Amino acid sequence: MRNMKVSFLVVAALALAIPARARAASDEDEARGFYTDGQRAFAAGHYGEAVNAYQRGYALVREPRFLLGMAQAYETLGDLPRAREYYRRFQAEAPKGDPDRPKAAAALAKIDPVGNVPPAPKPYLDAGRTPEELKAALGDDEYERYVASGLTLNGYRQREHGNKLAVEGIVTAVSSLAVGVGLVLTASFTRPGQAIAGYCIAAVGTPIGFWIMRVGFSTSTMANFQVRPMPQQQLSYNPRAAIGNLTFSF
Repeated sequence: MRNMKVSFLVVAALALAIPARARAASDEDEARGFYTDGQRAFAAGHYGEAVNAYQRGYALVREPRFLLGMAQAYETLGDLPRAREYYRRFQAEAPKGDPDRPKAAAALAKIDPVGNVPPAPKPYLDAGRTPEELKAALGDDEYERYVASGLTLNGYRQREHGNKLAVEGIVTAVSSLAVGVGLVLTASFTRPGQAIAGYCIAAVGTPIGFWIMRVGFSTSTMANFQVRPMPQQQLSYNPRAAIGNLTFSF
């Protein structure tokens, strides 16, 4: 009787084990099909479908390769938080000798903000000199004006030269006109040459002064386009500096 019970238990165990093995083999075959479907969807650019296929395959056999497939699909979709999650899960579950571990580590390093810190930006050099060197060369007051201008060093100097030239032109024009008119008004019949001289001074000096002034304003205006690069290294026109220069055309 006892032997019959033992035989019954052995037969029952075998009866349970055979379907379990068959079910496991069936799960492996089905998971293999899902992995193939995921690869095909990924190659075709259907990354959402690839993720779905990998998830269904992983639910059956829990193989790390499905995690890597999901990580790559999410990375391509731009979902970097999920990509990082699945790359890390792959690294945690994959065997040490898995040939895909270096690929996963490289991908994770590329998208992980903690492990992929960009290099510090290089200091901006104007005329080949750092801000500290420019400050030493220009002096504190002029360096502050240079920084406030928003221009390159060449642009700042060109603008200063243009402003100075415009002022000299205005002084020349006003002085010539004033002297010329004064000589004409104070001239007499006994000194006709004074009136002629005054007329010549006013007629020649005033246009020359206005021409110098116009050249100065033009020089200053063109300098305003030499803007120092912003942190993103893009050039743009500086309207504040242009307004501050009171640039006019005559």
